[in-house]
Amino acid sequence: MKFISIPRRLSVLQELLNTLDGNIAVNTNNTNVVAIDNEIYFNSETPVSVAGAGIQSTGGNIIEQGNRFVSMRVSIVGISNSKPLNLSITNNSMELYNSSIMNGITVNFASSRSWTHINGNYLFENRSSFSSIGFDFFGDHNTYLDNNTVILNNNNSSPSLGLYSRNVNDTVISGNSFSRPYSNALCSFGVKMFNTSKSIFANNSYLNYNTALYSKDSNNDSFYGNFFNNSAIPLNLTSTNYTVFYHNDFINYKRHGFIINASSNDVFNLSLPVGGNYWSSYNGSDGNNDGIGDSPFNINGTFNDQYPLMKPWLRPRVVFVIPSSVVGTLWSVTFNGKTVKSNGSEITFIIFNAQYENYSYKYYNTTFYYTNIQSGELQYNGTGIVSNIPYLHYSYIVGTLNTQNSSVYVNGKEISVINGKFNITVTAGVYNIKITAPGFEPFNGTYDITPGETLHIVPSLTEIPSVPKPYNFDYIIIIIVIAAVAVGVGIYLRKTNKI
Repeated sequence: MKFISIPRRLSVLQELLNTLDGNIAVNTNNTNVVAIDNEIYFNSETPVSVAGAGIQSTGGNIIEQGNRFVSMRVSIVGISNSKPLNLSITNNSMELYNSSIMNGITVNFASSRSWTHINGNYLFENRSSFSSIGFDFFGDHNTYLDNNTVILNNNNSSPSLGLYSRNVNDTVISGNSFSRPYSNALCSFGVKMFNTSKSIFANNSYLNYNTALYSKDSNNDSFYGNFFNNSAIPLNLTSTNYTVFYHNDFINYKRHGFIINASSNDVFNLSLPVGGNYWSSYNGSDGNNDGIGDSPFNINGTFNDQYPLMKPWLRPRVVFVIPSSVVGTLWSVTFNGKTVKSNGSEITFIIFNAQYENYSYKYYNTTFYYTNIQSGELQYNGTGIVSNIPYLHYSYIVGTLNTQNSSVYVNGKEISVINGKFNITVTAGVYNIKITAPGFEPFNGTYDITPGETLHIVPSLTEIPSVPKPYNFDYIIIIIVIAAVAVGVGIYLRKTNKI
């Protein structure tokens, strides 16, 4: 297995060990660690099931931000933290190809006297053959997991969990997206939790998992504003107590996909006017058009939603779409203050409690693609919005010079020439290229470059012919004067001799 770590910025208050021991890129037992903007790569010619690790820490105040992990055929633990005092994990990305996220982000034993904030991280897994866990929490308190994206894009039968939570209290899970495009694995779970209490799950999306939510021995948890779509078993609750569900959408599920065993005091609606949840198989009527069904929805023969919603909870979607040529490139969009990354063709945002107003967006250029429109506003008018991003491939101007001391100017700006060659990246457009060299006629050319085009310039400069130096008339006049004086003196002397 090959391992490469490219630290763009690593800073610590005490000491940070950057080591290959145990295939761990950054391993520290020290406190007050800051790991920012590192690129960590794992690569193997054949699949490796023994996990490597990107960043592993124990104790102290930890900041892990903007790091990127890329793995080819190596199953890894991305970020693992144990017994942190205060912990911030933000805007990291993990991209795994023919690999699996053994544990994408792990937090163990976060103290009730501390805080943990995990925000804006992106976990993408493609075609793995091993078990995968996006987020793994054990024995934690006061943890906030918000605005993260987990895509477990594998098509095998191994266990696959977006969030795995055990013995966790007082946690807020909000605005996250958990998806699994292939839903054939019977042991795939959007959330699997044991003994989780006093936690809030709000405004999350759970897409294509066999079981969207599995909860056992948990109590006093609240689920509202969540989107459960295309799961064989949207809910599997065992020995839960005082769990509350309202304003959730349950769509495209099997009619008898709700499993609730030995649970007590769980409720699936609040009193009016709040109401209950939306169930896509509900076929009741709404005689007074108040948006609430006139009859309860029977969930599993024991539990009912007394006030089922006639329509999905107001949750319009904004979908940003890129050209097919860009698919496979990591790109990102910020919408309404939330940034999401993707390797696919679409990025989807959900507007919770949408208002009829403008929502801001921002696109970001990638290594190979750019867009002329990078920010603006979209107006919500009551329906979902689809926005096509006009990504274009960068163009390139390259050239080889056959004369020494040449200078190259592109649209009037001098560019660097190294070993007689130049290579610049540009956007599509019209460019004037001027090349000069001492003793040669300047080269001038104007080109209209299309997106993705590589313009090759091999100029043949014409040498300026030598021109005889012009006579210096000052010297000629001096010579004539000297000659005239000499003639005059000669005549004078001759006359003097005759006398």
